[in-house]
Amino acid sequence: MRVPKVDFRALLDSSPNNYMVLDRDLRFVWANRAYLATTASRLEDLVGRHITDAFPNDPGDPRNASARLLRESFERVLATGEPDAIALIPYRVQREPGGSLEERMWSATHTPIADESGKLAFILQHTVDVTELERLRSAAPADVGVGVLRRAEQVQQAWQARDREIRDLRGLFDQAPGFICFLRGPEHVYELANAAYSQLVGHRDLIGKPIRRALPELVDQGFFDLLDDVTRSRRPFVGRGVEVKLMKEPGAPLETSYVDFVYQPIEGDDGEAIGIFVQGHDITQQKLAEKERAMLLEREQAARAEAERANRLKDDFLATVSHELRTPLSAILGWVQMLRRPEPPEERRRRGLEVIERNARAQAAIIEDILDVTRILSGKLHVSREPVELSAVVEAAVESVRVGAESKGLRIDFAACPRVAVAGDAARLQQIAVNLLSNAVKFTPSGGRVGVVVEQIGGEALLNVSDTGPGIAADFLPHVFERFRQAETGFARTHGGLGLGLAIVKYLVEVHGGSVSAHSDGLGRGASFSVRLPAISSSRREALPEAPAPLPAPATLSGVRVLVVDDDPDMRELLRDLLTGCGAQVETAASAARAIESVQSSRPDIVLTDIGMPHEDGYSLVRKLAKDLPAVALTAYARGEDREQALRAGFRAHVAKPVDVAELLAVMAALAPRRTMSHAPVQR
Repeated sequence: MRVPKVDFRALLDSSPNNYMVLDRDLRFVWANRAYLATTASRLEDLVGRHITDAFPNDPGDPRNASARLLRESFERVLATGEPDAIALIPYRVQREPGGSLEERMWSATHTPIADESGKLAFILQHTVDVTELERLRSAAPADVGVGVLRRAEQVQQAWQARDREIRDLRGLFDQAPGFICFLRGPEHVYELANAAYSQLVGHRDLIGKPIRRALPELVDQGFFDLLDDVTRSRRPFVGRGVEVKLMKEPGAPLETSYVDFVYQPIEGDDGEAIGIFVQGHDITQQKLAEKERAMLLEREQAARAEAERANRLKDDFLATVSHELRTPLSAILGWVQMLRRPEPPEERRRRGLEVIERNARAQAAIIEDILDVTRILSGKLHVSREPVELSAVVEAAVESVRVGAESKGLRIDFAACPRVAVAGDAARLQQIAVNLLSNAVKFTPSGGRVGVVVEQIGGEALLNVSDTGPGIAADFLPHVFERFRQAETGFARTHGGLGLGLAIVKYLVEVHGGSVSAHSDGLGRGASFSVRLPAISSSRREALPEAPAPLPAPATLSGVRVLVVDDDPDMRELLRDLLTGCGAQVETAASAARAIESVQSSRPDIVLTDIGMPHEDGYSLVRKLAKDLPAVALTAYARGEDREQALRAGFRAHVAKPVDVAELLAVMAALAPRRTMSHAPVQR
């Protein structure tokens, strides 16, 4: 129920029953004509006055029982926000100004009225004079017959007055902003319904029909029982945000609406309910908006929680990256300092160089994993599609990790069906196998076993890598392929790594149209990883390339003039010493500008240049060189797209840092003028 509007006041003003409205402080806000006539009052004299101040003869007397009943009823409404009623209360009224007080018997109903925000703001009091009914009930038996006839006449007159009232107010009902209807009798027959009510129930023919027949879809929604209870108890009911399912069109599915409403019992002169006045508002749009806001809030909270989780993972990942990069760097720097000591023993020198190389390669692998994840996230990791013999690729991966496995005392059992073929990128397929094998070797303790099986089952090629390591906990198993997720966290980790290898495996397998899964029987019972890829047909298998022949020994670069361009002096010195040792004549330049000067003064056979340099990069430099002067990009920009960009810019080849000496020398030999070449072993 809302704050009374003009139409609502007009409706109550024409009623023969007494109505008045109090605010939360029990001060008069409004009263209808019947109430003013009963109390011999004027509205302008009542508004703003406390009820005990307006009528001190009764409610203001603390010794008066009627005053106490009214006050307690008002307090219950204010405390609970629910309607309250007093079945019988003696109350003296002044029929005319200055007249004597006449004691009458009343029934009173107090209904809470909410403001626009939904907070209780007013109390509506509805009182009915039941004095004659009480006298009839207390009359002597001899007088009962006369009393019954008299009451029958009164009831009939009341119905006639009610009919006139309803007819007079029908126009006001239709103009009301909320929905209104009047239900007569115990069957709740529709006497009237305004336009808003008709719209709510789908413009059905209601008048003269019991509600159970007019709106049969309400049978299991509790409204019929509620109407019956209001009629029996003569107590109003206030519903807020109640869900109701109604049929808007014949045969159509039920639609959900939300309503605020009041069932106000209408009593006859005998105190019995003769009908129910229904008034309310359709708040469906507001309710849906509230639900939408609640959903948005829930999503926002979920997004915030996910962002916080992602930030925690990011922080953990950065801490792990720092640790994983610093660990091999510490070994490298430590051994370099040891090797600088005067005349280190040959065994120590050899051991130190092995440690430096192993840790440098470990750092390179970490960087490559990070770059791969970056490519995956940006959608720039590309794979080729060619017939590949999976058995050969996996065998190469096994050999690449065998030395590390044997140094831990592990046995690798490899079994493969010959010529199991798939369509894919051989390098990326080998990366899948290496990551799975490295993972198994890392987690399997000394004396354990790693099993590798390649076979074809139906139309699928299967790679299975199993180990006898510590296994995977059941609660972590669903997260094993997520980026940055590791079963161990914090400073007490027993195994290193960034938590990227298995995420990269999952992506690469899915890019090849396959699937990967992990299985473990629990902690201490090992783990296995299974990769399934679409196998290619026998006709395509015939197109498998033969195994590549071993590369010939790299050629010397005797007599080849090479210009090395790099802003890093250590890199310039390394390349000069390396190429000079292979017979090349080497000049160096620290910038693109100095390189142009060198090319103009003495034309080299090959330019070997960095890409990222201050002031002018390698791309700008290569555009200024003669088209017939071969240039090689030697750069830490090592992504596939970096290689493609370098070749488009005019470079003849792209070699990634850190430098693979054999690869670099092979590229230089391929680009060197034939007149100067001779073959000899390369000193590495």
